[in-house]
Amino acid sequence: MSDNSERGCDRPRVKYCVDCGWFTSEQQPTEGSSSRAAIRHFLETGHTIESIDTVPPPPLSTRQ
Repeated sequence: MSDNSERGCDRPRVKYCVDCGWFTSEQQPTEGSSSRAAIRHFLETGHTIESIDTVPPPPLSTRQ
């Protein structure tokens, strides 16, 4: 199991799409539900998902 406390981080881990504005919200109750939402978005769209330890995700205009 990989949660924020095991990583030594108290910030939520946000998953976001590099192809559109989709991202997991702070309301995701667990890392598992956030991961499931990210997988669902990938399966529905084929978009690339990345994770960061900060909120909110970087604006689309600054992503490479």
